[in-house]
Amino acid sequence: MHMSRTVIQVPIDSAIKDKCQRIAKEQGFSSLQEMLRLILQKYANGEIGIGVYKLEKGQKEPIVTI
Repeated sequence: MHMSRTVIQVPIDSAIKDKCQRIAKEQGFSSLQEMLRLILQKYANGEIGIGVYKLEKGQKEPIVTI
């Protein structure tokens, strides 16, 4: 089965892109593009949702209360 491909271009500040590339590699992705492809694929398949959390300075993960 042949998959049609397209390119998404998003203008972004180069410092933000560089920081995101570094973080993606630290998390085991080969590239920022690989991370974004995985997220978009899982989002399109309904496997993940997107949430936004404000982190306090120095906090690495959101505190979730149930």
